[in-house]
Amino acid sequence: MMISFKPCVGNQKGSVFLTTMVCVFVMSLVGGYTYKMSTYNSTYVNRLQKSMQAQQLAEAGLMRALSTIRTSWSAINTASNFPATNLGNGSYDATVTSSGGRYLVSSVGTVGTVTRTVSAEVTAPSTSALTYMFAAGGDAELDSGTAQSP
Repeated sequence: MMISFKPCVGNQKGSVFLTTMVCVFVMSLVGGYTYKMSTYNSTYVNRLQKSMQAQQLAEAGLMRALSTIRTSWSAINTASNFPATNLGNGSYDATVTSSGGRYLVSSVGTVGTVTRTVSAEVTAPSTSALTYMFAAGGDAELDSGTAQSP
């Protein structure tokens, strides 16, 4: 008894159709995943950009507040010396709080819904003998052997 296999034309057409449908399904999945990831990455990059801009605005506000304080120490007690300021596509707002003779200067940068905060602690300037020496026109060079000013 001999068994022979003969290819059936109808089955080949069904195999080709099924293979094509599987390939289309796989390509659709890959395309959908690629689209989803590119959209997610675009959103992430946009948020990261706003975060960096808010950080830079906060730092700009802190630097401006510290500059104001350095120019005039008495300005630290007046809130109107540190106004909220719009800059570019965001804004910053600096504030000063005091506690026990120490001052905390904070600045909040905002771009859209993203905010970043930076702060620095400052103390009142003190007067030292070195300050008086400079004001009197003294020589600030120190002798390396004795560590004294001539």
